[in-house]
Amino acid sequence: MGKFLDKMIKNSSDVQDVRVRAAYGTAAGIVGIGTNLVLFAVKLVIGILLSSMAVTADAVNNLSDAVSSGISLVSARISKKPADQEHPFGHGRIEYIAAFIIAFAIVEVGITFFRESFQNILHPKDLGFSAVLMVLLIIAVLAKLWLYFFYNAIGKKISFTVLHATAMDSLFDCLTTSITIFSVAAERLLGIHVDGFAGIFVSLLIVWAGIGIVRDVLSPLLGQSEDPKLRDKIEALVSGQEKAEGTHDLIIHNYGPGKNFATIHMLLPKEMTVAEAHAIADAAESAVWKELGVMLVVHVDPSDACDAETQKLRSQTDRLIKLLDPDLEIH
Repeated sequence: MGKFLDKMIKNSSDVQDVRVRAAYGTAAGIVGIGTNLVLFAVKLVIGILLSSMAVTADAVNNLSDAVSSGISLVSARISKKPADQEHPFGHGRIEYIAAFIIAFAIVEVGITFFRESFQNILHPKDLGFSAVLMVLLIIAVLAKLWLYFFYNAIGKKISFTVLHATAMDSLFDCLTTSITIFSVAAERLLGIHVDGFAGIFVSLLIVWAGIGIVRDVLSPLLGQSEDPKLRDKIEALVSGQEKAEGTHDLIIHNYGPGKNFATIHMLLPKEMTVAEAHAIADAAESAVWKELGVMLVVHVDPSDACDAETQKLRSQTDRLIKLLDPDLEIH
């Protein structure tokens, strides 16, 4: 499916293009909605026929997954909207917000079925059994496993946080449905009522999955530290400009996957004219945008690098600063 989408989506290799990202996100959302709705219907019928709370809980979880896929589809379309007066840095962070919504929906489903499964332990019911229905559940496991690989592949390709969340949710669904199959088989073969206990275990896994997604998306929303590799690349491109004598104070702001804005101070000889310095700064900004897709603003600082006395004082100050804190630097 991934290779098929690569062929169908125009300029599919340009994953920084918001239109390409939106196309992948839309395709993943449509596939997820369709697959999860089918699984919901099949599992709901099986749960009713087997009188199994665990199967029914799993069915409703698939319905929530369909809603999650819908959220990812909507977020993909919103995130491609260009910047406007109210949102001058674009709409990329909608992906993080969508992942948050999905996470809280997952936690709510888990809590609800924990309560219902606990009641099932207190008041157990005999489960029905059908070889055909069990085979359908096994097929459902395989379908969710396929969805996991599908979501994960696209999520990695375009760095789409929402798809990483739905991928992990699909993987947990594989496990929960497998546990459901085990509970039905255990009662059939051993006469042991484990449906309620299995339902509780399933619900705890669902809650844990939701909490994990919250942790993953909370950091970029709060403002996590920049990617060291991206930082090194920006500094290398700016320092590599003609007559550049160094950089400092690089700050990177992230406004969603592939939407980075940055500022940096660039050292240039103090004898240089304003026009010359401006031309070099412009060249650095263009190079970073072309190579990395980062909107960079360069601030020029005058440098006395050729002055022997300045170099001596700088070296002495560097040594003193490092004694106080190895991570500190001066400029």
